[in-house]
Amino acid sequence: MGKPDPPDPVTLQFSLWSDNVTEKMPILRSPMTSSPDRVFPVEFVILNLSQTTAAHLVDVWIDICDLCDFSREPDGFDKPTGTRKETRHLLIQLLNPLAATDKKIEVRLLKATDSFDIGLRYSCELCGRSMTAPEQTARILVQYALPQDRGIRYSPVIKK
Repeated sequence: MGKPDPPDPVTLQFSLWSDNVTEKMPILRSPMTSSPDRVFPVEFVILNLSQTTAAHLVDVWIDICDLCDFSREPDGFDKPTGTRKETRHLLIQLLNPLAATDKKIEVRLLKATDSFDIGLRYSCELCGRSMTAPEQTARILVQYALPQDRGIRYSPVIKK
């Protein structure tokens, strides 16, 4: 008696970013065009789905595919010793209920492929998920940029 109810668990949702505000979240599949050197700027959000509980000191890990490399170190992320080269870590100090934070990573494909995956895992004191739960995964559908114009003119072949 007189004991407060425990706070609701926190659930975080990973989603690719979209400028289309009517697009239903989460976005877990999206076409993307690379730069000529196969770099994809991947923008995403992490949303606290809780109606009432803030997430404090959230550890987040981003995993990219084995055919991928970070083209540069993402802002705000670190690479703890012993972490695989395809993983980066982020500490989110506070994420209020129904609030989101946006992030960007730049991923370079090392070999040609038609798609690649990015996964998110997280842990915090009040998180409803455990680290043993499957990660949330988004798939990027690859569209390659045409090579830079180096005096070569491209013209479509027209069949008669």
